[in-house]
Amino acid sequence: PTDIALSNSSIADNTDTSSGVTVGNLSATDVDAGDTFSYAVVGGADAAVFSISGNQLIITDGVLDFETKNSYAVDVEVTDQGGTGLTFTKSFTVTVTNVNEAPTDLAVDNLTVAENAAGAVIGNVSVTDPDAGDTHTYSVDDARFEVVGGVLRLAAGQSLDFETEPSVSVTITATDAGGLSYNEAFTVTVTNVNEAPTDIALSNSSLAENTDTTGGLAVGNLSTTDDDAGDTFSYAVVGGADAAVFSISGNQLVITDGVLDFETKNSYVVDVEVTDQGGAGLTFTKSFTVTVTNVNEAPTVLVLSNSNLDENVAAGTTVGNFSTTDADTGDTFTYNLVAGVG
Repeated sequence: PTDIALSNSSIADNTDTSSGVTVGNLSATDVDAGDTFSYAVVGGADAAVFSISGNQLIITDGVLDFETKNSYAVDVEVTDQGGTGLTFTKSFTVTVTNVNEAPTDLAVDNLTVAENAAGAVIGNVSVTDPDAGDTHTYSVDDARFEVVGGVLRLAAGQSLDFETEPSVSVTITATDAGGLSYNEAFTVTVTNVNEAPTDIALSNSSLAENTDTTGGLAVGNLSTTDDDAGDTFSYAVVGGADAAVFSISGNQLVITDGVLDFETKNSYVVDVEVTDQGGAGLTFTKSFTVTVTNVNEAPTVLVLSNSNLDENVAAGTTVGNFSTTDADTGDTFTYNLVAGVG
C-alpha cells in the first residue's frame, strides 16, 4: 500500500467515548486492484486510547474535553493480503472541536453594603466557564441592583434600609457570548448606620392660666421618632421667642414664668433640639407653641355712677349705672340685689 486515508479526523467536545466511538473509516491506496487490507495502531503519542475495529479507527478516552486536550496523535499501519513487508504507516491527528459550554459557577467577593448608600459598590463578580476566554453579560432579578464592568452595585439613586430590609436575596445571571447562561442566588447583607432623629413630640402643649410656675412646672413629656430602634436621646432648649423661660429636665419640657395670665400672655414659643446617642450631627430641632388656656375669673370691682337722690323722687327712678371691672376681656354681666336696708 502507498497511502492510508481517514474519512473523519475530528470529534466534538463533550463526546462520551467511554464505550469506544468510531472516529472514521480507514481506506488504503494500493496499485494492486482488489487487494484486501488489515489495519493496526502501531504508535503515536496517544496510541493507548485508540484501537481498530475492521476498517474503523476507534477512540476510548472517556468524555472528551477541548479545554483539557484538543488533539490526539496516532500512527496507523496498513498491511495488504500479501502479508509481511507489504505495509504502509501513517500518522493521524484527531482533533477535538470546541463546543460552547454554559458557565458553571458565579462568585461575588463581597456581599455587604451600608444602608442609605445610594449607588454603592457591593462586590466584584466572577464567573467560572469551561470555555477559556469567553465574555459574559450579567443581569440581576432585582431592579435596584446591576452588574457593571463585572461589579455588583446598587443602581443610581437606589439605596437600602437596614430597619426595613436587613438582607436582600438577589439572583445574578451570567450569559456567555454564545447565549448560554448560569444563575445563582446571593444574599446581600445591609449593615446598620446610625441615623438622625426625624421628629419630636410633646405630650401636652397647654397650661391653664393662673397656674403658678414659679418653681418650674413640667409642660409635657418629650419623645422622639428615630429609625434606629433602641436609641437613647438627650434634649435641649436651643431657641424660640420665649426660650429664656424654658428648660429641660430629663425628657420633660419645664416652664418657669411665675403665675400664668391668659390676658397678659396667651402663648409661648420654644425650639427644642434632640440628639441621639451617636452624638454630633445626629440631631433634629422642632419649634413648639405652648398655649395658656383662658379661665373665667370673677369680677373684681363694681362701681355705681351715682349714689345720691333728692327726696320725694318717684318710685322707679334710676339711681345710677353699674360698671364692672373683670380680668376677662369681653365678659357680659347681670346684676342682682342681694342685700340692703331701707
